[in-house]
Amino acid sequence: MSKRTRQQKKEEEKRIIAEMEDALLQQADEDFSNTKTEEKPRETDREYRLDMNDPTPRTIHCKRCKTLMENGVCPTCGWKVYVPMDKKKRDKIRLIVTGVLMVAFVIIFVIIQARG
Repeated sequence: MSKRTRQQKKEEEKRIIAEMEDALLQQADEDFSNTKTEEKPRETDREYRLDMNDPTPRTIHCKRCKTLMENGVCPTCGWKVYVPMDKKKRDKIRLIVTGVLMVAFVIIFVIIQARG
């Protein structure tokens, strides 16, 4: 029997975890489809997107352990919901980083010119 490398073991572990998560999601979807309620189907974890402009609270279950989450954080395992940054904040950060990089390049250019 050949020895597996650490990389191969990690890849296999990731594959197994992904298969388990998919199986759990499929089981949850099947359980939900078997219920006879007329309410709107809930969003699955894969389709969940947190809308900051939507004031209605949503109940979310943890992707890992299926516990009811509180304020986007699982009280059992600590998994957090990804909340994308809004456009205004992202543009502000890009502007600041661009300014800092330009100043750094100018300083490096001046230092190189002074030595030469």
